[in-house]
Amino acid sequence: MTTLRRVALVSASLSCSVLLASRSLPPDFPDGYRRWTHVSTAIVGPENQQMMSEQGIHHIYANDRAVEGLRGGRFPDGAALVYDLLATRTENGVTRSGERRRLDMMVKDSARYGDTGGWGFESFAGGDRNAPRVGDRAATMCYGCHASRTSTGVFSVFRE
Repeated sequence: MTTLRRVALVSASLSCSVLLASRSLPPDFPDGYRRWTHVSTAIVGPENQQMMSEQGIHHIYANDRAVEGLRGGRFPDGAALVYDLLATRTENGVTRSGERRRLDMMVKDSARYGDTGGWGFESFAGGDRNAPRVGDRAATMCYGCHASRTSTGVFSVFRE
């Protein structure tokens, strides 16, 4: 193989590596999130027809860095929040949690997720780590709403 061909192959390989490295992969499944700080719980019932896809019990969890951001209004890199959406079942006037509908997460990494305000997003159908729903569509599926509703991109409010 000629030197020119080797240089061309190495150059092409490096170009591909840089392109792949610059693509922002979505956050990984948040193992152990139930040991994080519980931020809040809300219930969206069937009478709220505008939020049909959000009906159920909402639990919000934050890692230590996200708690710091919730308290101070500025989220450092490494902050992570999880939105755990559970179906409900009511029997004899008692409402209990049912199956997990989905598990959403957002992670702050300014370098990795510059196109989405420094936040990376992913959603796992049924809470299944093997069923991600967002992938490279975070800007259209998640960030647009988060950015239009809050200055930090975070909906949750921490109550001491």
